[in-house]
Amino acid sequence: MGRFNETSGVDQGLIGHVVSIHHHDSDFHASFPAVTLGGLALELAEMLRGAYPHDAVRVFRCGLFSGQRSEAEAVTERIKRRVIEARDAVNPGRAFMEGIGYRFEEESEEETRSGAATPPGQTHWTAPSED
Repeated sequence: MGRFNETSGVDQGLIGHVVSIHHHDSDFHASFPAVTLGGLALELAEMLRGAYPHDAVRVFRCGLFSGQRSEAEAVTERIKRRVIEARDAVNPGRAFMEGIGYRFEEESEEETRSGAATPPGQTHWTAPSED
């Protein structure tokens, strides 16, 4: 277990890995909650690059506060299950996004053939409803 810095509240041994998507044309940016496994974040990022080939998909490391440990571990387990479910799909990134509730609508014939998803921030990408 890592050291705890009493001044900042950061557990110096708890590193989070945040996957983000940045769509250049619309300046849209979305990030997933931090996970505690770097390999999982890298695999998710690679999946999302297949779904969003024209966007910047990156992994950032961050220190997590000690109070965030249980939530980060729970998020890691949820994302890990979704990544495992999506691995064998034709487009794993798209399958992951659909698995967490995002829908891809009105795709062009080109997108359908290539398996590429419409980037976030455009009309084809809709968030899950709040129902």
